[in-house]
Amino acid sequence: MTGVQTCALPIWLANNEIDIYEIGSSVDLFRRAQTIPGVQIREATPKQYAHITFNGAPGTVLADVRMRRAIAQGIDRTAIAQRLIGPIVPKVLPMGNHIYPIGAKEYRDNSGVLAYDPAAANRALDALGWVRPAPGAVRARNGRPLTLRFVSTAGNPIAEDTAKTTQNQLGAIGVQVDIESVPFNQFFHDFVDVGNFDLTSFQWVQNSAAFSNSLNVYQEPKDADIGNNFGRVYDPRIGPLFAQGFAELDDAKRADIGNHLDQVVWQEVHDLPLYPQTGAFAVRATLANFGAKGLGDWDFVHAGFTTS
Repeated sequence: MTGVQTCALPIWLANNEIDIYEIGSSVDLFRRAQTIPGVQIREATPKQYAHITFNGAPGTVLADVRMRRAIAQGIDRTAIAQRLIGPIVPKVLPMGNHIYPIGAKEYRDNSGVLAYDPAAANRALDALGWVRPAPGAVRARNGRPLTLRFVSTAGNPIAEDTAKTTQNQLGAIGVQVDIESVPFNQFFHDFVDVGNFDLTSFQWVQNSAAFSNSLNVYQEPKDADIGNNFGRVYDPRIGPLFAQGFAELDDAKRADIGNHLDQVVWQEVHDLPLYPQTGAFAVRATLANFGAKGLGDWDFVHAGFTTS
């Protein structure tokens, strides 16, 4: 759906041309839905979340896990979540798990190992030789400025706002972020898939088999076979943990393995989960049992219109 069509959704709903539209992370669509008579906003946290991927391939600026950790500690995930979707979900919490979605019985917040800590980020960058020649200046090492390319999709307000907020936050610790907005039809093929970025952001969609569905995101890169591990970050503990989890038949024990694996992913700074999608939909009030689906799926059998 084009940007023009998306902007028209509230008009179509108000004119009874449609009965539902997805709000997602669009504050504009949310606020316009609030003004339409006979429309409800239904929300339930889904299996979809935004994140920032770090390119840790050999030879890149972020190849060193200490660099990735310092950059991650300079990014305030809570501030990003509140800025982007706080008007829709006032009590939004940052994602604390790479494997399990918020609301799932297996979910645990394992993000404490990588908490926002700009002071620690500054110390780490100093120790790595990236020093600030003057207060407020960009850090440099051996005459090379510390600059990261944040590749974003052009014309996407959410992606652009994420990139700009990250740019401002990292600027505070002396890291220059250059934002490169590219057409969506080139975003994955010409940039993300081939590792042509330092930082980038998009959304992961988990499914009902969250553990097994995560394998190709964190698999070991082998030449051109990277699965969906676009940042090419890997820890040798990950493969055996997946194998152990696949062989485990006890759900509780598999959840423990999954959370152990998630802790490893946090430690390696594979990517930085930001916030879950809002799961918000604008729905005609007379449309029953339909709208926000959360961790489930729509049940069309039980959906329908009420008589009043």
